[in-house]
Amino acid sequence: MVERVMIIDPGESATLILIAERILRQVQIREHITIPTKLASSNSLIAETLEELRSQHDPIRVYLIIPQSETVSQRITLDQKTIDEFITTEANQFQKIEGTEPVFDHQPLAETSENTHWLTYCQEPAIKQRLHHLGLNFDDIDDVTSAAQGLWGVFENIRPSNDNTFIIDLGRHHTALMQICDGQPQYATSFSSPLPPNNAIPANEHLKRWFHHLCKAPSNLSGNPQETLQLTTQDHLILIGEKALIEPTSNYLREEIESEVTVVESSADERHMPPEFATALGVARSSLRLTKLQISLLPKAYQHQKKQKFFWNRLRGWTSALALTTIIFLLIGTWQKITLFRIKDDLLKATQAAIAKTSATEDTLAAFAKQYELVRPILRYQQETTELIETFTALQPVAKDPSYWLVLLADFDSYYSKTTIPISTNDPEPVNNVTYSNRFTGNPGFVAEFSFLDQGEAMRSKLLSLVNRLNESKTYLNVDTLAEDIRRPLAKTNVLLADRHIALALELHRNYFTQKLSLGATETASALEKANPSPNTSPSFNDRNGRIEPQREAP
Repeated sequence: MVERVMIIDPGESATLILIAERILRQVQIREHITIPTKLASSNSLIAETLEELRSQHDPIRVYLIIPQSETVSQRITLDQKTIDEFITTEANQFQKIEGTEPVFDHQPLAETSENTHWLTYCQEPAIKQRLHHLGLNFDDIDDVTSAAQGLWGVFENIRPSNDNTFIIDLGRHHTALMQICDGQPQYATSFSSPLPPNNAIPANEHLKRWFHHLCKAPSNLSGNPQETLQLTTQDHLILIGEKALIEPTSNYLREEIESEVTVVESSADERHMPPEFATALGVARSSLRLTKLQISLLPKAYQHQKKQKFFWNRLRGWTSALALTTIIFLLIGTWQKITLFRIKDDLLKATQAAIAKTSATEDTLAAFAKQYELVRPILRYQQETTELIETFTALQPVAKDPSYWLVLLADFDSYYSKTTIPISTNDPEPVNNVTYSNRFTGNPGFVAEFSFLDQGEAMRSKLLSLVNRLNESKTYLNVDTLAEDIRRPLAKTNVLLADRHIALALELHRNYFTQKLSLGATETASALEKANPSPNTSPSFNDRNGRIEPQREAP
């Protein structure tokens, strides 16, 4: 939350109003107004201006500066008494002499073993008189501070490296002076300025009398007329105040002091703020908690009331910030919801488009399956015929070799579906019919039985050569001998030699044209492959194992 303050500096020739705010650790000037004294003769002008500024920059805290001529600020070191006991004693003495109790405020200085404090006080009637002159009351302000607070803010903003620094606030009627040693304030006082009124440039004689009063300024605070200010080349002078007085005064000081004296003028900021606002800017830095000294001269009777007002103002500010944060989060949440709805709508549209494409694809597949079913039997018989012709071609070299001959050629289904045993006319009575279970439940193929003339190693050599030659053909998936226990006695006995009889299984590739197409959503290619295992590792449409899987016909 941005902290914003309004500083009222009732000067001699004009009332200065400064509005500043803190952003991180930087002070930003929002507005500065100068109301000349001759225009502010009517009390309502300043009050109306303040009311308008408060409404424009609300929430804002208002601070009133009491001139240094009406306050006392000094560093005190106590031996035995506490600071509260010292203030009580001083207040009783003022009560007896002046008839009123002053307004005190103090703050401990450096963390040392000494009981050292920065003490500031003024008379309460002086504060009320200043408010009355401005047409204000205590309800119109939040706090009261001294001009010394503003001078200290100027010092902390510049932070010169010199051990001894004097801040001089030039005025045509009064000049304020503050001494700072080793980074700690020593005292702040004021003295009459014998300078020409209005905007006249002071002559050398005016500056000479002014310099004499400057050197006597410490005696005004201590009451010792012998105590004077001795400026040396090691001192650092900071001049602020009316712009017309700074240049001639700085030139005079350089001539009066033998060595050159560094004079720092209050420079204008980006809003072209005149140097007269330096004290108000120093108080703004203090009120925004950017300086270590925080002096308040608000009477005790109003402090509790102002604390409550400050608390409620801060609470209102935090509530406004919380409400704004809540609104931002609601806006972000609403934006996210709208974004999610848009994404959902886009996904729904994409899903509907995908469903439409899927339906079109299924319709195309159904039409394809219908047309495919018309030509499937032809393709089936065509493949079977081709495989049969290629088998005859592969077995044709057998007829040219007299050492072995073909005695039987049958497909798997015919081979195992026969239940009768053919016999020759020279054989005895046929044996009982025997039913054999089909050991080939996978791919189709042929059974070729051979009878060899040779025996032993010569027969095995011929058989191995025949198997290798048939395995080289792309027509067969696998060529291997049949075991004795799964052979069928279908060959005629008059054309074979019993002890030199060999049966080969010529396993063909799967004929996918024997099965109907399956377009069911639950039947996947992987499930069909598990049900019908095949050694093929890279199935394709040309291998009759594509996107559309076949479905076995019912037996």
